[in-house]
Amino acid sequence: MTRVDTVGLQDAIDVATAALRGQSHYTADNWTLISAQRFPAKGCWVWRITFKPTEHLSKDPYQGYTTSGGEVFVRVDPVTRKTEIGYGE
Repeated sequence: MTRVDTVGLQDAIDVATAALRGQSHYTADNWTLISAQRFPAKGCWVWRITFKPTEHLSKDPYQGYTTSGGEVFVRVDPVTRKTEIGYGE
């Protein structure tokens, strides 16, 4: 088992949340985790953690989003713990 295989989803979420907190005018409480994907990139596995502003989510979970866009995508390299932040429309 490689080091990448032992790094879990919760660690990636923690790293992404810290990056979000440091780069945004919103606090972490204003964001809701909506997606986490693990995929190969540049010879290793990385995580893409997606957050959406909580205010853009319906109170009814069956209704989905109240507005489109506003997402923040945090790419986490589990080996280096470096992040890249991208924004949705």
